[in-house]
Amino acid sequence: MSMLDDAVDLEMPPDIEFPNPMPTDWTDKISRHRKLWELAEAQHYDPNTAIDWAALKADDFSERERVALAYWFAVNGTFENSGVPTFGYGMVQSYEQHQGDSTSRVLLTVARDEGNHDEMSRRVVETLLPGFPYRRSSGSAVEQRAANNLAWIHYTNSKYWGGYKRAYEERTLSAVMSPFIVGEAAASLVYMQTSKNARHPVFADILQHIGKDESRHFAFCNYLAQDTWGDLTDLERRSLTKNIKAAYVYISVVFGEPRAPFWKVPGYFSETHHEMEEIARGAGLGIIPRVDRDDIWRRGMLRVKSVTDRYGIEFPAVPELGIDGTEVPLTEEDLVVVSF
Repeated sequence: MSMLDDAVDLEMPPDIEFPNPMPTDWTDKISRHRKLWELAEAQHYDPNTAIDWAALKADDFSERERVALAYWFAVNGTFENSGVPTFGYGMVQSYEQHQGDSTSRVLLTVARDEGNHDEMSRRVVETLLPGFPYRRSSGSAVEQRAANNLAWIHYTNSKYWGGYKRAYEERTLSAVMSPFIVGEAAASLVYMQTSKNARHPVFADILQHIGKDESRHFAFCNYLAQDTWGDLTDLERRSLTKNIKAAYVYISVVFGEPRAPFWKVPGYFSETHHEMEEIARGAGLGIIPRVDRDDIWRRGMLRVKSVTDRYGIEFPAVPELGIDGTEVPLTEEDLVVVSF
Protein backbone atom coordinates (compact mmCIF):
# COMPACT_ATOMS: atom_id res chain seq x y z
CA MET A 1 0.00 0.00 0.00
CA SER A 2 1.27 3.45 -0.86
CA MET A 3 1.66 6.15 1.78
CA LEU A 4 -0.82 8.10 -0.30
CA ASP A 5 -3.54 5.80 1.01
CA ASP A 6 -2.76 6.54 4.68
CA ALA A 7 -5.24 8.76 6.51
CA VAL A 8 -3.59 11.98 7.64
CA ASP A 9 -4.60 15.39 8.92
CA LEU A 10 -3.88 17.64 5.96
CA GLU A 11 -2.72 21.17 6.67
CA MET A 12 -4.36 23.87 4.56
CA PRO A 13 -2.56 27.08 3.57
CA PRO A 14 -3.72 30.47 4.87
CA ASP A 15 -6.73 32.08 3.22
CA ILE A 16 -6.01 33.91 -0.03
CA GLU A 17 -6.58 37.64 -0.05
CA PHE A 18 -9.05 38.92 -2.62
CA PRO A 19 -9.29 40.37 -5.20
CA ASN A 20 -6.68 38.04 -6.64
CA PRO A 21 -6.48 36.33 -10.04
CA MET A 22 -4.13 33.57 -8.96
CA PRO A 23 -6.43 30.87 -7.51
CA THR A 24 -7.49 28.65 -10.39
CA ASP A 25 -11.25 29.05 -10.79
CA TRP A 26 -12.86 27.35 -13.77
CA THR A 27 -16.38 28.23 -12.66
CA ASP A 28 -18.61 29.66 -15.38
CA LYS A 29 -21.13 32.26 -14.29
CA ILE A 30 -22.47 33.12 -17.75
CA SER A 31 -22.78 29.87 -19.67
CA ARG A 32 -23.27 31.55 -23.06
CA HIS A 33 -19.84 33.15 -22.76
CA ARG A 34 -18.33 29.65 -23.01
CA LYS A 35 -19.83 29.15 -26.47
CA LEU A 36 -18.74 32.66 -27.44
CA TRP A 37 -15.16 31.86 -26.36
CA GLU A 38 -15.19 28.72 -28.51
CA LEU A 39 -16.56 30.69 -31.47
CA ALA A 40 -13.86 33.34 -31.05
CA GLU A 41 -11.18 30.66 -31.14
CA ALA A 42 -12.68 29.09 -34.26
CA GLN A 43 -12.85 32.45 -36.04
CA HIS A 44 -9.39 33.66 -35.01
CA TYR A 45 -7.17 34.88 -37.84
CA ASP A 46 -3.70 36.32 -38.37
CA PRO A 47 -4.04 39.88 -39.73
CA ASN A 48 -0.62 39.58 -41.36
CA THR A 49 -1.67 36.69 -43.59
CA ALA A 50 -5.48 36.88 -43.75
CA ILE A 51 -5.33 39.98 -45.94
CA ASP A 52 -3.75 40.12 -49.42
CA TRP A 53 -1.53 43.05 -48.52
CA ALA A 54 0.32 42.85 -51.84
CA ALA A 55 -2.89 44.03 -53.52
CA LEU A 56 -2.74 47.37 -51.68
CA LYS A 57 -0.45 49.72 -53.62
CA ALA A 58 0.13 53.37 -52.78
CA ASP A 59 0.64 54.21 -56.47
CA ASP A 60 -2.97 53.25 -57.20
CA PHE A 61 -4.19 56.35 -55.35
CA SER A 62 -3.70 60.10 -55.70
CA GLU A 63 -1.94 62.04 -52.93
CA ARG A 64 -5.25 63.35 -51.57
CA GLU A 65 -6.73 59.84 -51.64
CA ARG A 66 -3.75 58.44 -49.74
CA VAL A 67 -4.14 61.12 -47.07
CA ALA A 68 -7.89 60.55 -46.76
CA LEU A 69 -7.60 56.77 -46.57
CA ALA A 70 -4.73 56.97 -44.09
CA TYR A 71 -6.74 59.44 -42.02
CA TRP A 72 -9.83 57.19 -41.91
CA PHE A 73 -7.86 54.13 -40.88
CA ALA A 74 -5.85 56.15 -38.35
CA VAL A 75 -9.07 57.41 -36.75
CA ASN A 76 -10.40 53.87 -36.69
CA GLY A 77 -7.09 52.62 -35.32
CA THR A 78 -7.23 55.14 -32.48
CA PHE A 79 -10.30 53.47 -31.03
CA GLU A 80 -9.18 49.95 -31.89
CA ASN A 81 -5.82 50.61 -30.22
CA SER A 82 -7.46 51.98 -27.07
CA GLY A 83 -9.63 48.87 -27.00
CA VAL A 84 -6.61 46.65 -26.33
CA PRO A 85 -5.79 48.10 -22.86
CA THR A 86 -9.44 48.85 -22.14
CA PHE A 87 -10.62 45.27 -22.59
CA GLY A 88 -7.30 43.94 -21.32
CA TYR A 89 -7.75 45.86 -18.06
CA GLY A 90 -11.31 44.58 -17.88
CA MET A 91 -10.00 41.04 -18.34
CA VAL A 92 -7.62 41.49 -15.38
CA GLN A 93 -10.50 42.83 -13.29
CA SER A 94 -12.62 39.86 -14.30
CA TYR A 95 -9.90 37.44 -13.21
CA GLU A 96 -9.34 39.30 -9.94
CA GLN A 97 -13.05 39.39 -9.13
CA HIS A 98 -13.69 35.82 -10.36
CA GLN A 99 -16.46 36.94 -12.69
CA GLY A 100 -16.42 33.58 -14.45
CA ASP A 101 -13.80 31.61 -16.37
CA SER A 102 -15.32 32.00 -19.82
CA THR A 103 -16.17 35.67 -19.22
CA SER A 104 -12.50 36.35 -18.54
CA ARG A 105 -11.45 34.35 -21.59
CA VAL A 106 -13.87 36.18 -23.89
CA LEU A 107 -12.43 39.48 -22.69
CA LEU A 108 -9.03 38.11 -23.71
CA THR A 109 -10.34 37.42 -27.23
CA VAL A 110 -11.91 40.88 -27.46
CA ALA A 111 -8.59 42.52 -26.53
CA ARG A 112 -6.87 40.31 -29.11
CA ASP A 113 -9.44 41.28 -31.77
CA GLU A 114 -8.89 44.96 -31.04
CA GLY A 115 -5.16 44.41 -31.53
CA ASN A 116 -5.84 42.73 -34.88
CA HIS A 117 -8.04 45.64 -35.99
CA ASP A 118 -5.39 48.12 -34.94
CA GLU A 119 -2.71 46.16 -36.82
CA MET A 120 -4.74 46.15 -40.03
CA SER A 121 -5.35 49.89 -39.68
CA ARG A 122 -1.63 50.45 -39.05
CA ARG A 123 -0.62 48.49 -42.12
CA VAL A 124 -2.96 50.46 -44.38
CA VAL A 125 -1.57 53.76 -43.06
CA GLU A 126 2.05 52.62 -43.33
CA THR A 127 1.51 51.39 -46.89
CA LEU A 128 -0.24 54.50 -48.16
CA LEU A 129 1.39 57.27 -46.12
CA PRO A 130 4.43 55.97 -44.18
CA GLY A 131 4.96 57.72 -40.86
CA PHE A 132 1.55 59.40 -40.75
CA PRO A 133 0.51 61.21 -38.64
CA TYR A 134 3.47 62.03 -36.39
CA ARG A 135 6.62 60.77 -38.13
CA ARG A 136 6.46 62.84 -41.30
CA SER A 137 8.54 66.02 -41.27
CA SER A 138 6.61 67.70 -44.06
CA GLY A 139 3.40 67.32 -45.96
CA SER A 140 0.68 69.12 -47.88
CA ALA A 141 -1.88 71.38 -46.23
CA VAL A 142 -4.40 68.55 -46.59
CA GLU A 143 -2.11 66.17 -44.74
CA GLN A 144 -1.43 68.73 -42.01
CA ARG A 145 -5.15 69.29 -41.44
CA ALA A 146 -5.75 65.53 -41.23
CA ALA A 147 -2.89 65.10 -38.75
CA ASN A 148 -4.19 67.98 -36.67
CA ASN A 149 -7.61 66.34 -36.41
CA LEU A 150 -5.97 63.15 -35.20
CA ALA A 151 -3.96 65.05 -32.61
CA TRP A 152 -7.20 66.43 -31.13
CA ILE A 153 -8.79 62.96 -31.11
CA HIS A 154 -5.76 61.45 -29.38
CA TYR A 155 -5.68 64.24 -26.79
CA THR A 156 -9.35 63.91 -25.88
CA ASN A 157 -9.18 60.12 -25.91
CA SER A 158 -6.32 60.20 -23.41
CA LYS A 159 -8.23 62.25 -20.84
CA TYR A 160 -10.59 59.51 -19.70
CA TRP A 161 -8.31 56.57 -18.96
CA GLY A 162 -7.96 57.52 -15.31
CA GLY A 163 -11.73 57.65 -14.91
CA TYR A 164 -12.10 54.23 -16.49
CA LYS A 165 -9.71 52.67 -13.99
CA ARG A 166 -11.30 54.47 -11.02
CA ALA A 167 -14.73 53.24 -12.06
CA TYR A 168 -13.77 49.70 -11.05
CA GLU A 169 -13.26 50.93 -7.48
CA GLU A 170 -16.94 51.89 -7.24
CA ARG A 171 -18.84 49.59 -9.60
CA THR A 172 -19.03 46.01 -10.74
CA LEU A 173 -17.41 44.89 -13.97
CA SER A 174 -20.82 44.70 -15.62
CA ALA A 175 -21.70 48.26 -14.64
CA VAL A 176 -18.40 49.57 -16.02
CA MET A 177 -18.51 47.52 -19.25
CA SER A 178 -22.21 48.03 -19.98
CA PRO A 179 -21.77 51.26 -21.98
CA PHE A 180 -19.61 49.35 -24.46
CA ILE A 181 -22.77 47.67 -25.72
CA VAL A 182 -23.67 50.94 -27.48
CA GLY A 183 -20.58 50.99 -29.67
CA GLU A 184 -20.68 47.27 -30.34
CA ALA A 185 -24.35 47.32 -31.35
CA ALA A 186 -23.76 49.94 -34.04
CA ALA A 187 -20.21 48.99 -35.03
CA SER A 188 -21.09 45.45 -36.08
CA LEU A 189 -23.74 46.81 -38.48
CA VAL A 190 -21.64 49.74 -39.75
CA TYR A 191 -18.56 47.66 -40.56
CA MET A 192 -20.45 44.91 -42.36
CA GLN A 193 -22.33 47.41 -44.53
CA THR A 194 -19.14 49.37 -45.22
CA SER A 195 -17.46 46.13 -46.27
CA LYS A 196 -20.25 45.42 -48.74
CA ASN A 197 -19.95 48.94 -50.17
CA ALA A 198 -16.14 48.87 -50.52
CA ARG A 199 -14.81 48.67 -54.07
CA HIS A 200 -11.23 47.80 -53.14
CA PRO A 201 -10.84 44.13 -52.12
CA VAL A 202 -8.32 44.83 -49.35
CA PHE A 203 -10.63 47.33 -47.67
CA ALA A 204 -13.58 44.97 -48.07
CA ASP A 205 -11.69 42.08 -46.45
CA ILE A 206 -10.44 44.20 -43.55
CA LEU A 207 -13.88 45.58 -42.80
CA GLN A 208 -15.50 42.15 -43.07
CA HIS A 209 -13.11 40.75 -40.47
CA ILE A 210 -13.77 43.69 -38.15
CA GLY A 211 -17.53 43.46 -38.62
CA LYS A 212 -17.57 39.75 -37.78
CA ASP A 213 -15.50 40.37 -34.66
CA GLU A 214 -17.74 43.26 -33.58
CA SER A 215 -20.77 40.96 -33.80
CA ARG A 216 -19.14 38.71 -31.22
CA HIS A 217 -18.24 41.71 -29.08
CA PHE A 218 -21.87 42.81 -29.08
CA ALA A 219 -22.93 39.29 -28.11
CA PHE A 220 -20.48 39.38 -25.19
CA CYS A 221 -21.87 42.69 -23.91
CA ASN A 222 -25.44 41.55 -24.54
CA TYR A 223 -25.04 38.30 -22.59
CA LEU A 224 -23.26 40.17 -19.79
CA ALA A 225 -26.14 42.64 -19.61
CA GLN A 226 -28.86 40.00 -19.67
CA ASP A 227 -27.22 38.00 -16.88
CA THR A 228 -26.24 40.88 -14.60
CA TRP A 229 -28.39 43.97 -15.10
CA GLY A 230 -31.07 42.57 -12.84
CA ASP A 231 -28.56 42.71 -9.97
CA LEU A 232 -27.37 46.30 -10.46
CA THR A 233 -27.69 48.69 -7.53
CA ASP A 234 -29.89 51.77 -7.83
CA LEU A 235 -26.77 53.91 -8.21
CA GLU A 236 -25.43 51.66 -10.96
CA ARG A 237 -28.78 51.72 -12.77
CA ARG A 238 -28.85 55.53 -12.75
CA SER A 239 -25.22 55.63 -13.86
CA LEU A 240 -25.97 53.19 -16.68
CA THR A 241 -28.62 55.50 -18.16
CA LYS A 242 -26.14 58.36 -18.18
CA ASN A 243 -23.22 56.25 -19.42
CA ILE A 244 -25.19 54.86 -22.37
CA LYS A 245 -25.79 58.42 -23.57
CA ALA A 246 -22.16 59.31 -22.81
CA ALA A 247 -20.93 56.38 -24.89
CA TYR A 248 -23.01 57.48 -27.86
CA VAL A 249 -21.79 61.08 -27.58
CA TYR A 250 -18.18 59.95 -27.24
CA ILE A 251 -18.12 57.64 -30.24
CA SER A 252 -19.93 60.24 -32.36
CA VAL A 253 -16.56 61.80 -33.19
CA VAL A 254 -15.73 58.81 -35.39
CA PHE A 255 -18.50 60.02 -37.70
CA GLY A 256 -17.40 63.64 -37.59
CA GLU A 257 -19.91 64.86 -35.02
CA PRO A 258 -17.79 65.85 -32.00
CA ARG A 259 -20.53 66.56 -29.48
CA ALA A 260 -20.21 68.48 -26.22
CA PRO A 261 -19.25 68.17 -23.42
CA PHE A 262 -16.57 65.60 -24.22
CA TRP A 263 -15.22 66.98 -27.48
CA LYS A 264 -13.67 70.45 -27.47
CA VAL A 265 -12.13 70.69 -30.94
CA PRO A 266 -11.44 73.53 -33.39
CA GLY A 267 -14.28 74.72 -35.58
CA TYR A 268 -12.70 73.30 -38.74
CA PHE A 269 -12.55 69.76 -37.30
CA SER A 270 -15.86 68.48 -38.73
CA GLU A 271 -15.32 70.06 -42.14
CA THR A 272 -11.93 68.37 -42.42
CA HIS A 273 -13.36 65.04 -41.24
CA HIS A 274 -16.27 65.08 -43.70
CA GLU A 275 -14.05 66.05 -46.63
CA MET A 276 -11.68 63.21 -45.75
CA GLU A 277 -14.64 60.83 -45.76
CA GLU A 278 -15.80 62.02 -49.17
CA ILE A 279 -12.36 61.57 -50.70
CA ALA A 280 -11.90 58.14 -49.09
CA ARG A 281 -15.33 57.06 -50.34
CA GLY A 282 -14.35 58.02 -53.86
CA ALA A 283 -11.11 56.04 -53.47
CA GLY A 284 -12.99 52.77 -52.91
CA LEU A 285 -13.59 52.76 -49.16
CA GLY A 286 -17.28 51.98 -48.77
CA ILE A 287 -18.12 54.67 -46.19
CA ILE A 288 -21.87 54.74 -45.59
CA PRO A 289 -23.68 58.02 -46.35
CA ARG A 290 -24.63 59.96 -43.23
CA VAL A 291 -28.40 59.38 -43.51
CA ASP A 292 -27.87 55.61 -43.74
CA ARG A 293 -25.36 55.69 -40.92
CA ASP A 294 -27.83 57.49 -38.67
CA ASP A 295 -30.37 54.78 -39.45
CA ILE A 296 -27.86 52.10 -38.44
CA TRP A 297 -27.10 53.99 -35.23
CA ARG A 298 -30.84 54.21 -34.53
CA ARG A 299 -31.23 50.47 -34.98
CA GLY A 300 -28.16 49.82 -32.81
CA MET A 301 -29.44 52.04 -30.01
CA LEU A 302 -32.86 50.40 -30.16
CA ARG A 303 -31.16 47.00 -29.79
CA VAL A 304 -29.69 48.28 -26.54
CA LYS A 305 -33.02 49.81 -25.48
CA SER A 306 -34.73 46.45 -25.85
CA VAL A 307 -32.40 45.14 -23.14
CA THR A 308 -32.73 48.13 -20.79
CA ASP A 309 -36.52 47.97 -21.11
CA ARG A 310 -36.46 44.34 -20.05
CA TYR A 311 -34.79 45.26 -16.77
CA GLY A 312 -36.64 48.49 -16.09
CA ILE A 313 -33.57 50.65 -16.68
CA GLU A 314 -34.31 54.11 -18.04
CA PHE A 315 -32.98 54.72 -21.54
CA PRO A 316 -31.56 58.14 -22.39
CA ALA A 317 -33.21 60.37 -24.95
CA VAL A 318 -31.33 60.60 -28.25
CA PRO A 319 -33.34 63.24 -30.13
CA GLU A 320 -30.94 63.44 -33.09
CA LEU A 321 -31.85 59.80 -33.82
CA GLY A 322 -35.55 60.24 -33.04
CA ILE A 323 -35.36 58.15 -29.84
CA ASP A 324 -37.43 59.29 -26.87
CA GLY A 325 -36.26 58.65 -23.34
CA THR A 326 -34.92 60.20 -20.17
CA GLU A 327 -33.16 63.55 -20.50
CA VAL A 328 -29.73 63.25 -18.87
CA PRO A 329 -27.33 66.17 -18.44
CA LEU A 330 -23.73 65.15 -19.06
CA THR A 331 -20.46 66.47 -17.69
CA GLU A 332 -16.88 65.39 -18.48
CA GLU A 333 -16.90 63.36 -15.25
CA ASP A 334 -19.64 61.13 -16.65
CA LEU A 335 -17.33 59.59 -19.24
CA VAL A 336 -14.83 56.81 -18.99
CA VAL A 337 -12.89 55.42 -21.96
CA VAL A 338 -15.31 53.71 -24.31
CA SER A 339 -14.15 51.51 -27.16
CA PHE A 340 -15.67 49.24 -29.78
